[in-house]
Amino acid sequence: MKLNHKLRISLAAATATGLLLAVVFACIIQYAHANAHQQMKRNLSAAMLSLNGDARHLEIEEFLESHPELGFAEFSRDNTLVQQEGSFHLKPHLGFDHDDDSYSLGERRHDHIVVIGGDWKSVKLGVKQLAAVLVFLWFPLTLLVALVTYLSARSVFHPLSKLTEQASSTSGSQLGSRLDTADKAEFGEFAQSLNRMLDRIEETVRREDQFASDAAHELRTPLAILRTQVETTLLRPRSETEYVQSHQALLVELDRLNRIVEALLRTARQKSQEAPIIDLEPVVHLCAGRWLDRFVSQQIFMDVSTQPIQARLTAEEFEVVLDNLLDNALRFSPPESTVKVTMLAVDDTVRLTVSDQGQGIPTELGDSVFERFVRAGSDRNRKSGGSGIGLAVCRKILEGRNGSIQIESTGPDGTSIRCILPITSLLAG
Repeated sequence: MKLNHKLRISLAAATATGLLLAVVFACIIQYAHANAHQQMKRNLSAAMLSLNGDARHLEIEEFLESHPELGFAEFSRDNTLVQQEGSFHLKPHLGFDHDDDSYSLGERRHDHIVVIGGDWKSVKLGVKQLAAVLVFLWFPLTLLVALVTYLSARSVFHPLSKLTEQASSTSGSQLGSRLDTADKAEFGEFAQSLNRMLDRIEETVRREDQFASDAAHELRTPLAILRTQVETTLLRPRSETEYVQSHQALLVELDRLNRIVEALLRTARQKSQEAPIIDLEPVVHLCAGRWLDRFVSQQIFMDVSTQPIQARLTAEEFEVVLDNLLDNALRFSPPESTVKVTMLAVDDTVRLTVSDQGQGIPTELGDSVFERFVRAGSDRNRKSGGSGIGLAVCRKILEGRNGSIQIESTGPDGTSIRCILPITSLLAG
């Protein structure tokens, strides 16, 4: 049978107490036995001193009147009993001796041996009674300690039992409930730690639920458009030109759908593995060149300023970050404005900043723009063409490489977004 923590503590306390009491009681009994020996020797020695005279002139009667609890015996040189008084059977010997009934002391007086003895049987009986009492007390004392320990343990662990009951009653639909305990001294900090963990779990579940809801919303429209376009195309025979136009429209929606799915996969991906050290400057110019035609077509200027800097991440990751920042800047920049891309080394960090001259990000959004499906506009009609997860992808990648992303400034004159990464090494320009 598996014992709970209260019973295990009680059993350990009872075992330790039982062993300690057994040692203490054994010492007490041993001490009582030794003390009885010493006390008897002192009594007999004092009585022998009070027995005046030699063997021919002993004052036996006075001695027995003074020590009625003792016995007396006198033996000749050949150990023959000369006289004996008292109820004890004494033997001729010198010094101390004892048997089951008596404790005696023998001393030579002239050519005789005088022996006096006391009752040893009653003394031994008293020691045995003391031992019996201690043995009798051992069990209830040990049981009392076990009971007190159990009650104390139950009182101490009662808040923990309440926490267990609360945790057991919490279901997946009750993530907002929190653990509570009145015992702040013992388990208050533990309960607070668990509540903080539940807060993180609730936030994660909430965000994942929102992610699923928004993902469904994001994917529903391109799929519906694809279905509508295909059904419309199949309503009647079409010319080759019409089929080409229909397929081109399908490709536009498929491209949008592909970007959404890729972004979702990146935000759901775990932290990247160890990455190589790359030179970031060529990657910046490569991405800028890739976007140049689109900037020119919308009459938006691009100003790129970089220097050779190395950092630890993959070129693909850095391209994704810069592509998303340039995509945002292009969509929100008015014609004849300028988008600035700056990459500098500051205090052992890479500072990549993309600034536009668009409408700015509403101040009430703050850093929430780096969460998935959060947009600067209040509508969701895709007029800007964004999916709302580009900046979330950037944050995911940068944090996976011990970096960060933040809004440096925003307002009616435009927005600047800064990406920070630790520098691995700074190459000479």
